[in-house]
Amino acid sequence: MYQNRLKKLIASRQNDAEFLQAISRVVFFISLSLILGFLYTSYLSYRAIQIALVLYTLFIIIHTFGIIKGYPPFMYRRLSAIVADLGMLSFLTYSAQLNAIILYPLIIWTVMGNGMRFGEKYFYIGLLTAVLFLTAAIEANPFWAQHNDLGIALIIGLILITIIHKRRLKQIQQIEKRFDTKFERKVGELVNEYHYDSLTGLKNRIALEKALENEPFSGLMIIDIDGFMNINELYGIHTGDQTLKKFAVNLQRFLQERNFELYRIYGDVFAAKAHLKFIDHDVYEQTVKDLLLFTESLQLSDETSDNTIKPDITIGISLQQEDALNKAEMALNFAKKHAKKYIAYSKMIDNSKNIHQLLQRKNEIKDAISNDNFIPVFQPILNRAQKIVKYEALIRMRKFTDGTEQLVAPHFFLHEAVKTKQYETLTLIMIEKSFRYMDALNRPFSINLSFNDILNDKVRNALKENIERYNITDHLTVEILEGENVDDYLVLRGFIKEFKKLGIEIAIDDFGSGFSNFTHVFELEPDILKIDASLIKNIDNDKKSYEFVKSIVQLAKALGIKTVAEFVHSKAIFEITYELGIDYFQGYYFYEPLPSEKLSEQVTN
Repeated sequence: MYQNRLKKLIASRQNDAEFLQAISRVVFFISLSLILGFLYTSYLSYRAIQIALVLYTLFIIIHTFGIIKGYPPFMYRRLSAIVADLGMLSFLTYSAQLNAIILYPLIIWTVMGNGMRFGEKYFYIGLLTAVLFLTAAIEANPFWAQHNDLGIALIIGLILITIIHKRRLKQIQQIEKRFDTKFERKVGELVNEYHYDSLTGLKNRIALEKALENEPFSGLMIIDIDGFMNINELYGIHTGDQTLKKFAVNLQRFLQERNFELYRIYGDVFAAKAHLKFIDHDVYEQTVKDLLLFTESLQLSDETSDNTIKPDITIGISLQQEDALNKAEMALNFAKKHAKKYIAYSKMIDNSKNIHQLLQRKNEIKDAISNDNFIPVFQPILNRAQKIVKYEALIRMRKFTDGTEQLVAPHFFLHEAVKTKQYETLTLIMIEKSFRYMDALNRPFSINLSFNDILNDKVRNALKENIERYNITDHLTVEILEGENVDDYLVLRGFIKEFKKLGIEIAIDDFGSGFSNFTHVFELEPDILKIDASLIKNIDNDKKSYEFVKSIVQLAKALGIKTVAEFVHSKAIFEITYELGIDYFQGYYFYEPLPSEKLSEQVTN
């Protein structure tokens, strides 16, 4: 296959040479013929020269069309070009008389040029054609009959000059042959590098993709070495590479015996494609199970140390030819995520739609950041007397549909912002805008921070800078999301202690949803517990929620901690939470979150 492509490539180089020759031929001959026609046309009418030029130009157009179309350089095309070129030159020699001396170098160049480009055979054909045509032109013209010695000298000179330069022609051909040999070898090397992995010698992902396109399909498996990064980190890259090579050798031997071809597609991930046109699914699954047993028994020793590495693998399988590689990788990711040894692709595990949605949402978030469409809205928090005591800043994304503004809630974009690494930017936007708006209104407010925000130097510094700039420590509450996985309570306690010294209140948000150990929470010594909405929203119908909230309130009161009921959406919920002794209330029963403009109106009124 690659040899055929190489031949086509070399043929195309020859076509390019012919094409350039044809273009220059048209321009040069027409220009020169017109000049000679003006200079001297005593023995031939100017119309005859025009007709000859038109016919020659038509030939060149047809000839060049064949080159452009990429037709192979057949003998008839080259012969016709030689005859046409030398015929036209001889015709001009006949008509131009003594001025034809100008054409003499062109005749020599045409003979030599065709010989250099197309070989020795075409050199002799060109020379013979030139001698015959030139002799005929000289014999037919009375001018040359009067200067017969000059005409004979021209013909003899043509023969001698071209024969003398034939040696040079052979040297040029040898150089071209060596060049073509080197060219073929280099192309072969590049093809090899392009389709083979340099470390293991196996075919690579590009070769696999071509095989999936052009060869029979009966299944594809993707094989990943579990935790291979640990081998690199523990023993070094060199040992890791040697381990990969040994693993590949063993794996290839196992799979070749079962009519599979092994590929290394990237890193520690390999692919195995069956050579058979059809393979029973039960047989295929048994091959996968045998492969797992085989790798479990492998012990790869490291010569540079006494370490023995026992690789474990995970396998993703696609038995569907359409988009097989992508589906097998999808199955592999699913198997690794769910701690399975192997998984075959099915529509149930297809997450391509989710990936598409994630990428779409990523772009929406990016555009909204660029267009300043992330804004804080503020939901009032009320005391037991139903008076507003502060506002919680909540993020919204402005979206415009048919010119109408919509405010998109965070559960539609916050998870995607985390996954696409844009969450930090949103947090910084919220801090800056919330402080700026609430400073102008001179009202107490709270902002939400996750545990990851607390670990983030940029976020902590932005919080400190805004506190210092606006000097509103007595107006600020920091709500720490309780649902977050906190793996370092020392860091969290240090943050709380630092900001409490500044006079800032600390609240634990969504309390009751995430912490498995209440002791940790109370060790943090928060000022406020905001009871999670999942416990409040059904408290009028759910006995367990009622008792749980009751216990939280009693414990908080005993420790001197205030409580807030979130998601108070009805009068019944408010009355129950009020009777339980909760200190503050927040929810749509009182107010929905307000954009800064509406908040300004409310505060003014």
